[in-house]
Amino acid sequence: MTSDEYGVCIGALLVCCALSEEALAGAGAVESAVIEGVPQIIDGDTLDIKGNRIRLAGMNAPETGRSRNDQNGRARMCGRDAAAAMDSLVGGKTVRCAVIGEDDYGRAVAVCRAAGADVGAEMVGAGFALDSPSYKPSYARIEAEARAAGRGLHGRGTRGDGAHKECKGYGE
Repeated sequence: MTSDEYGVCIGALLVCCALSEEALAGAGAVESAVIEGVPQIIDGDTLDIKGNRIRLAGMNAPETGRSRNDQNGRARMCGRDAAAAMDSLVGGKTVRCAVIGEDDYGRAVAVCRAAGADVGAEMVGAGFALDSPSYKPSYARIEAEARAAGRGLHGRGTRGDGAHKECKGYGE
């Protein structure tokens, strides 16, 4: 290859790289690949960081207003409990979310970490969220452990027979 041909190849490569970076930036992919900050807790599986709604990947928690009856027939606010668990886990802390996609509602879907811990794994492990095969990563093993131990919504006065699923939108 002559030096002129080499120069043309390098120039073409630089133009392609510049165009690719510009296309990604225009789509928001480069700028929104990571969202970091102190979150507002929306519910047990949704955060808001600097105006960005983030749906945690790999898990599903009951909506804030959902309830179910315990073994004594008393209403338990399982959605509120899940939101409170999320607040105790990440409230006031810096959270770093790696965006992996977007859901049907236009929210970023992300794997989020706080103090080095995977927030989704912590919520599932505490029993306040279920593994969700719709989003990766999989927390199925962690959910099985939480269910067996009766943690969170799998225990605390429930019948232990899947009563946590009575919260509409939870575990469906």
